[in-house]
Amino acid sequence: MKNKLPDPVCELRRTGAALPRVVAPLPAELVSSYIHRLADANLLNAADLHTTITGDRRTRAAPRITILARLSSFPENTLRHALPELRTDDHEKWPLSRKIPGCTLCATARGATRPFRVWQRGPEDVVCRRHRRWIAGAEDGWRDDEQLSVADQPEILQAHRLHLRLIRNHGRPNTTIAFNQATWILDEWRKTEEYDYYSSLGFEHRISTFLGPDWQQLTIGSTVTVAARYPRQVALTRLLVSPFWKEHALRDQLQAGRPHPEHRLQAATAIGEYRRTIDMWGPIPLDLARALMVTYLLLDGPHLRTFLDELRRTVEPRYRWDPIPAKPVRADLLGAEKFDPLVQWVQDEIHDRLHPGQQQWEYLAEVLG
Repeated sequence: MKNKLPDPVCELRRTGAALPRVVAPLPAELVSSYIHRLADANLLNAADLHTTITGDRRTRAAPRITILARLSSFPENTLRHALPELRTDDHEKWPLSRKIPGCTLCATARGATRPFRVWQRGPEDVVCRRHRRWIAGAEDGWRDDEQLSVADQPEILQAHRLHLRLIRNHGRPNTTIAFNQATWILDEWRKTEEYDYYSSLGFEHRISTFLGPDWQQLTIGSTVTVAARYPRQVALTRLLVSPFWKEHALRDQLQAGRPHPEHRLQAATAIGEYRRTIDMWGPIPLDLARALMVTYLLLDGPHLRTFLDELRRTVEPRYRWDPIPAKPVRADLLGAEKFDPLVQWVQDEIHDRLHPGQQQWEYLAEVLG
């Protein structure tokens, strides 16, 4: 009877030797992805190797960096630099939230034989600058990891360079907040169909470059539409994160003391009383209209005009500033009016400046009793 060959993973545990084939970790790679590539290169079972490194069969068990360093033949600091999950307080830590596919061309160039996944540091990690590829995939919830070449998409590459410059100038947290605000504003505009970026010439040109001139149908949230929307997101982010442009958006309103939420209940109540005395729904008297207008943002102002001109030049040429909600005001609906999203952003910024640390709904609740 022949002797049974020793299990290679058991041999590793017994001898503590390094793996024969060295596999370099890729930047921002997931630990699980690295262990799979390490196992494949050395003809080992990935689950068994994971158990050896973590000391636990659970898939989410934390790796023991000393064991991983010995098996991979890389120093601990090198592994921490490449694999964000291993970082401690002494290293730059990332919020580990979204996983995206790594650039397949980078993987091939580094000898990787299987796809790998990386942690997205922020919304700026969307383009592989070396190979000019869109790597962020589609929106969350989509199983669409298609990687698109953006070598012939200068607007996307320029937007990515601008995005990185904004991070250098204003910091990643502030830029990420502004980028998320810009995304919300653009999506709200698209729902109204008045400023739908799908119908803009720049968006259509980028889609035609991706899909050819005969494209007919798009799926909202797909990789192609997300990549084509990106330049407009960054253009609006530039205005929302810049102290210079933010000051232009707010200065006229602050100098005029707008908006006046304290007066809104009084104005709405007076208008409600007036409307109950007439038979038909019509325009309100001028004095009541003036009392109500004070509770909203200004229609015009020199600094606001400069901000809106820049917005129309770089983001949305068709935009029309309208700070008055479409629905008639009612005392029982105060605080629930539907504003244009950019108007809402200005109101939120004014509130945060005048009442830091207090939620706007809390403030309205105090004002309106």
